[in-house]
Amino acid sequence: MLTLVLAAPAWAADSLRCGSRLVTLGDSKVRVLDVCGEPLAREVLGSRTLHQGTRGFFLESTEVVERWTYDAGRTHFRRELTFSGGRLVEIEYVDKP
Repeated sequence: MLTLVLAAPAWAADSLRCGSRLVTLGDSKVRVLDVCGEPLAREVLGSRTLHQGTRGFFLESTEVVERWTYDAGRTHFRRELTFSGGRLVEIEYVDKP
């Protein structure tokens, strides 16, 4: 069991508590800012291009991918939130460096 814990420095969740409120996957960046406040850091990871096509029609769109870092203090794990297209797509709890 200890090996499993040491081998996994981060784990994902589908919600994050900020004070007495929750943010969940699919929430907008505006909602996360409202609930959790300004992050410690913001990083643009890049962009991804989405392709959709049906019956001879083809659509292409590009989404910016960002990571926001929140630090809840010395005794808590750092939280990294990933957004794609302005929506929360991943919440990770990461051990402090």
